[in-house]
Amino acid sequence: MSVFNYAKALFDIALEEKKIDIIVEQMDKLYQSIKGNEYILVLLSSPVSLDEKKNKLKEIASFDNLMMEFLLTLCKNGTILDFKEIHKEWLKLSDDYRKIAYVRVYSAKKLSDNQLALIKNELTPYLKGLKIEIDAKIDKKAIGGIRIEYKDTTLDKTIKNLLEEMKNAGD
Repeated sequence: MSVFNYAKALFDIALEEKKIDIIVEQMDKLYQSIKGNEYILVLLSSPVSLDEKKNKLKEIASFDNLMMEFLLTLCKNGTILDFKEIHKEWLKLSDDYRKIAYVRVYSAKKLSDNQLALIKNELTPYLKGLKIEIDAKIDKKAIGGIRIEYKDTTLDKTIKNLLEEMKNAGD
């Protein structure tokens, strides 16, 4: 089964059982735990018993039955190491369903709340009907300006990029 199929199966069942928000929270909790300690995935993929894996998962969080069964299925099928990719696909499905647009904004310096609000207001007409969530990141290599990423689209108006464009135009 592909990574997408696992995410889609979980999404379909969560939707049917009206547990989208619960599973979103729990998927994120596990993702953050794994991000902080890759050893968790190694342990969950090791040949220890399913009960030991279940106990390890219980140490991380109090998972809903659906989430626990899903994670144990990944362990049984030997696909728990793909959790990060499954999580990524899950987010796409759940964000589309919940009508959330996660936009990443890179700048050379920390943006103020007013600047972020202005960016959000400018993006609103292009992302109609979606709740915009901005994840602001600092990229010191940008020199100045901003780079905005949403799904597979990038708008790069950083000084670094503009200088590279000028250099390439001169070649």
